[in-house]
Amino acid sequence: MKPVFTSHNIRLDDGTYTRPDAPEGFFAQGSHADLLYWSESVKNMLNLIYPQKNKSKISLVDLGCLEGAYSVEFARMGFNVTGMEVRDSNFACCQYVKDNCNLPNLKFVQDNVQNISNYDAFDISYCSGLLYHLHNPREFLEKLAVKTKKVLILQTHFSLENLDPKGFYNGALSQNTFHEGLFGRWFSDRPENLTKEQLDEARWASFDQSKSFWIDKNDLIALLKMLGFNTVLEQYDHFEEQVKTKRSSQCHMEFNSKNISEFLRNEYPRYMRGTFYAVRS
Repeated sequence: MKPVFTSHNIRLDDGTYTRPDAPEGFFAQGSHADLLYWSESVKNMLNLIYPQKNKSKISLVDLGCLEGAYSVEFARMGFNVTGMEVRDSNFACCQYVKDNCNLPNLKFVQDNVQNISNYDAFDISYCSGLLYHLHNPREFLEKLAVKTKKVLILQTHFSLENLDPKGFYNGALSQNTFHEGLFGRWFSDRPENLTKEQLDEARWASFDQSKSFWIDKNDLIALLKMLGFNTVLEQYDHFEEQVKTKRSSQCHMEFNSKNISEFLRNEYPRYMRGTFYAVRS
């Protein structure tokens, strides 16, 4: 039986989609995985770093892969992909996708990303929509860096120093503070004391803790350098499509005809989310 997909609208081998009735548009509303601007921008960058056509010997882990959309796209590029997901409900979706896509270079494992130390090192670690759900993000990044041979990709929220937290994310952000030796803010991710069933149903929320720590952007970049990555950069081109969509489900802002430079100047500080690449030479 087909499981319920809440986010990823993935094209299967028979031409059908996992969320066929979902409207086109922003990721959470179910736009097709092969048309997503985040997906396309990351794929473009990976092709730049790995220009060879045969990518079968390049290993990639998709951490907290949710329902498997990115894992599928990376496997279709030719990478040897492992998608890691802890929730029963999400993992059932991953298994359904695996069963309906002929991708022998794709596998899914049900595990907590905190157990990354139990796995062999990967050439590429892809961590999208996960880091900002963690209570101890530095501890996790330190473990992940050891298991990343060349490229670590973070698609994540971060904190900024000069803002009034009351005006952002319904007041869920704290004042500036320090945690794990890093500057940032606490975020109220989900209610405390959820039952196992409630935790499984909260498919987009933190799995381990009710509070997560959003690292200050400057401290995040510095930390990645400290962890042994020679080059750290942020990618901005994926915002261009977001400017055109007329809405952002994260910020609930109207974009209309604003160009990308206006977005980066005015809305990016409110959005507090970006794509970061940490690369070993």
